[in-house]
Amino acid sequence: MKTKLLTLLHAMIVSIGTIFANGTHIDGLYYILDATNKTAEVTYKSRSSDGTDYNRSWNIETAIIPSSVTYNDVIYNVTSIGDGAFCMCSQLISVSISNSVTNIGSMAFRKCNKLVNVTIPNSVTSIGSGAFELCSKLTSIEIPSSVTTIESWTFCYTGLTSIDIPKGITSIENYAFRYSSDLTSLTIPSSVTNIGNGAFQGCNKLSLIYCELGAPLSIDNTTFESASPTIYIPNCAFAAFSVAPVWKDMALAPVSVNLAVMNNTGGVVVENCGQMEIEAIPYIGYHFKRWQDGNKENPRKYTLSQSNRNFIAEFEIDKYTITLNCDASQGSITGDKGKYNYDTDHTIEAVPNYGYHFTQWSDGETDNPREFTLVQDTTFTALFAPNKYKLTILYDNTYGEVVGDQGTFDYQSEHSIQVNAKYGYH
Repeated sequence: MKTKLLTLLHAMIVSIGTIFANGTHIDGLYYILDATNKTAEVTYKSRSSDGTDYNRSWNIETAIIPSSVTYNDVIYNVTSIGDGAFCMCSQLISVSISNSVTNIGSMAFRKCNKLVNVTIPNSVTSIGSGAFELCSKLTSIEIPSSVTTIESWTFCYTGLTSIDIPKGITSIENYAFRYSSDLTSLTIPSSVTNIGNGAFQGCNKLSLIYCELGAPLSIDNTTFESASPTIYIPNCAFAAFSVAPVWKDMALAPVSVNLAVMNNTGGVVVENCGQMEIEAIPYIGYHFKRWQDGNKENPRKYTLSQSNRNFIAEFEIDKYTITLNCDASQGSITGDKGKYNYDTDHTIEAVPNYGYHFTQWSDGETDNPREFTLVQDTTFTALFAPNKYKLTILYDNTYGEVVGDQGTFDYQSEHSIQVNAKYGYH
């Protein structure tokens, strides 16, 4: 009889799989240490050989994933939470992850049915399939913008009530949120290029979707099966959505973006459909100043809402500087100088001092007065030259002679002459 009982017990153990211990135990968690790269991966305490039973009798309630651990006086950087690391930790309530971690593995927190709080840093770039599957008490989570794909089954059967999928996510894989039946609202950003089959299947309380896509993606009837949401979309994309398979049969609500320019002066405003972005484009001679609400971002991102959005751009005319230069000992310049509006007309005149005359402007122009239209910062330099005068010496050579400079000379040039009287005269 005893032999039969032992045989039966052995058969039961084999049927559920052998339980294996795993990893190095450090400060309450388990790690796989990479001695070559000095990195550590958080791993499970134990797992059955058939993969159906994880972390038996591990009653951890709070997990704080550190940035590094020390083992045998060697420091290891914690970079990953491995596949199944906390799978089936039924007492786990809270998880905090340091910003050294870049990867959360498949099924890492699967079936942690008391988990209510998870902090994921922006260092994480990938979250594996089924990572939070069956976390029924998890009502909210912030997916970091560094993640690009929501893998299959990642958040299915959770208690999530709403989710803002971050800009940067490009793919929502098959069954990603399947049967998260408390989910009531979500935002699909313009970066998404794929929504998989059954992604939101069974989310029967899902009533509100903000869909920022500029064009409908290809989906099938299972994607939103059992859900009847109102889907708010950019008005610029409404025509395409209204004829697209599956989408056309849903409750589409187009939201307009009304764009205007203050005083209808200085530029135009355009909408980049599907990018949730508007841009104020100034005409030549103007620059963008601000939006009417004081925001100065341009291009400007905005979020979709249930109401039409109004944006008014304010442009301002460019101002340019007129600078006048000359040698003040030779002359001056009259006319406008300083800052003036773009495309204004001005006149300047070079005025020579006595003994000088105007020759040209430094750019070779000789018009004086000079008229111009201001389109950029502009400097005018007037060039002057001294007048030339004829020096003639007259004398009666009966009594002597005068020697010295004669001819044409510049104004204010210096000269000398000498009178030589003949004998008997002075």
